[in-house]
Amino acid sequence: MDLIHDVLDAQLRDRDGRKIGRIDSIVIALDGDGPPRVVAAEVGPVALAARVHPRVAAWLSGWLRRRGSVLASPYRIEWAALRRVDNDFTIDADASSVPITAGEQWTREQFIGRIPGA
Repeated sequence: MDLIHDVLDAQLRDRDGRKIGRIDSIVIALDGDGPPRVVAAEVGPVALAARVHPRVAAWLSGWLRRRGSVLASPYRIEWAALRRVDNDFTIDADASSVPITAGEQWTREQFIGRIPGA
């Protein structure tokens, strides 16, 4: 499996097949003499911003933290918990039970809800 090509930006779905985001980052462990191994995938705006630059991620994390968002840190999913289905990955959880979807709710409350007529 080519990690960058096959995993990064892959659609993430809950157990019912609902889209809950995309894989934004891959966490790899380097264990001394052994080969590197994939331990987790990260999802969220801070993980995505870190791909641009670490300072962008730090600024975004601080900005989200000051606004009380749970998305101030990337949501980490253990690699063993991910299952590949076609080109997507699924986790054995309900969309409402993971903080990934909190971003949608926060955006709805902070921005969309303030638009007249929305």
